[in-house]
Amino acid sequence: TSVATNQTTTTVSNAGAITHGEANWLNASLLGLPLLDAGQVSSQATPAAPQGVAGTQIGPLNLLGIVSATLVSDQSNSSVTDQATSTASSTIATVSLLGGAIKADAIQAVSQSVATPTTASFNSTGSNFVNLSYLGPKGKYITLTNVAPNTTITVYALGLLGIQKLANVTLYEQSGNSGLNNGLW
Repeated sequence: TSVATNQTTTTVSNAGAITHGEANWLNASLLGLPLLDAGQVSSQATPAAPQGVAGTQIGPLNLLGIVSATLVSDQSNSSVTDQATSTASSTIATVSLLGGAIKADAIQAVSQSVATPTTASFNSTGSNFVNLSYLGPKGKYITLTNVAPNTTITVYALGLLGIQKLANVTLYEQSGNSGLNNGLW
């Protein structure tokens, strides 16, 4: 009995690869109507220009008492090597939302996507809330530590009729991966 073994080597190239990163810090709407869409930076990388970086900083910000912050910083980094990587982050300091019903010393949002010739992944590793608190049903602030992904909270406000439910808020985070299946992602 004889066994034949063949080995095939496939060269992987990033020729034609492109990656685009974008950071946004504020998209606000009320009753489905857009109030504000601001603070966007984007970066792009290709094999010919393998590194792209963009960033911006503004502050202070106050939108009719609905949103206020002392500093907002956006950063977007894209690169193409043997893989395409895009990382976007936004940091907001001294945040107050919905007239103070939600407060935080800082919010850091991070999104990273990585693609190779055969796999792709995305994550929000590095996202964080610092001293996040919200007005609870008894009119007292509740502080959250180590916020789990996709935590939903019910926020209350002091109105003319006492403490009233204001909103349900989901603190969103997601990660995952994908691979080629019959040549398609």
